[in-house]
Amino acid sequence: MESGEAFSTFLFLSIFEILGGAAIGAFVRTLLRREPPGVTIFFLIWGAGFGGIPLLMGSIMLLTSDRPGLFFAQLFVFVMAIVLVALMPSEIYDKDADGNMPTAVVGAVLIMFGASVVLLTLSSGIGIGTFIGAAVAFGGIVMLLRAVFVVLRPS
Repeated sequence: MESGEAFSTFLFLSIFEILGGAAIGAFVRTLLRREPPGVTIFFLIWGAGFGGIPLLMGSIMLLTSDRPGLFFAQLFVFVMAIVLVALMPSEIYDKDADGNMPTAVVGAVLIMFGASVVLLTLSSGIGIGTFIGAAVAFGGIVMLLRAVFVVLRPS
C-alpha cells in the first residue's frame, strides 16, 4: 500500500475509532462513577465492535504499508477517545440546556483528530493536509473553550 493510500485509510478508519472509543468511554465512565451499568453495557459491546473491527483492519493494512506508524496513530485515537469520555468532568460532559451533544466532547475529539492529521502530514512537508488538520484542531479548540467558559461563567 502506498503512502497516500495508507493515510487515506487511517483517516477513514479513525472516524470509527473515535465513535467506538467514545462509546467504550461512556461505559468506563459509569464504572468509574460506581453507577449500575444498565443500558451502558450496550455501549461497551457496540463500541468494541464499532472501534475494534476497524482497529483490526487497520493493523492488517497499515502495519504492512509504507507507513506502519499510522497504525499506532490509529491506536492512539482509539485509546484517547476512551480516556477523554471516561475522565471528562461532569459539568462539561452533561448535555447543555437544549439537550444537544456536549460541545466539549465534540471539540476535544476534533482537537485530537486535527492534531493527529497535522503530526502525520508534517513529515512530508507543509501541504494542504497540514492546513486542513490545523483548521480542524483550531475549530475544536474554539468549541472546547466555549464550553469551558460557559461552565465557568458565574450564574
